[in-house]
Amino acid sequence: ELEREGASYMVDTLASLRDDFPKQSLLLFIGTDAFADLIHWYQWQKLFDYAHIVVMTRPDADKTPLTDFFKNRLAKNPAEFKQSSAGKLYFQNITQLAISSTNARKLLKKQRSIRFLVPDNVINYIQQNKLYRN
Repeated sequence: ELEREGASYMVDTLASLRDDFPKQSLLLFIGTDAFADLIHWYQWQKLFDYAHIVVMTRPDADKTPLTDFFKNRLAKNPAEFKQSSAGKLYFQNITQLAISSTNARKLLKKQRSIRFLVPDNVINYIQQNKLYRN
């Protein structure tokens, strides 16, 4: 993905992973904030052709109403991932920590610390590669 020319889209990354792992179940983990914006992603419907999508639900997140497209893909439990290599949507409740990658990026752009929001090695990588700066 880092070596790909031009814009990098999640659908392209998943297509590449699917080529590398044709029979494996692939899981894309996203937060509720990303899920609320998913319909604005490039070729978002095709994401389900390549992976299952697991939405990590935070305690303070608003519930996005599900359209029929999503309702038809909804899994009641993660065991359903074994039935196919892609195509399911699952909501996973997480602990009571309201940590968001969107918020972490906003803090970085304001040159504020994200310590305790992400592991130290992630902070080091971000700093070394000068990511998320204005």
